[in-house]
Amino acid sequence: MAFLKPIFRLVRYKETMKVLVVEDSAKLLTSLSTELKEFGYLVDVVDDAAAAISHASSRDYDIIILDLMLPKDSCLLVLHEIRELDREVEILILSTRDQIHDRVTALIQGADDYMVHPFSINDLHDRIESLVKHRVAPQSADDK
Repeated sequence: MAFLKPIFRLVRYKETMKVLVVEDSAKLLTSLSTELKEFGYLVDVVDDAAAAISHASSRDYDIIILDLMLPKDSCLLVLHEIRELDREVEILILSTRDQIHDRVTALIQGADDYMVHPFSINDLHDRIESLVKHRVAPQSADDK
């Protein structure tokens, strides 16, 4: 039965992982929220820059999924504001922009990963797991 322990730890972490999704498309926002909850994540959703900054400043998230094409405000400004609030949170950009310049700019500005639409929900899930695994790896090494 000892082999079940690592699996339990992984599932337990996923159940408590907090995700903020910032997306202005209501259809995609609903779809992402539903799918991520099915993976066991605790999900908050917002559809504009002001709400994203407000949520990021008042709650602790493990990862923020941020749409690059927010209306009215620049996603890069939102990214900068969130980074000022929390340097540890993982930020994954979702965008229809597929140019190398857009990706590089977002990563230089503080994004941890960048995915282009369309994408599979399983690929998004894998990216989330990878980002968070890298963040928690040093903590688990200290436990040994």
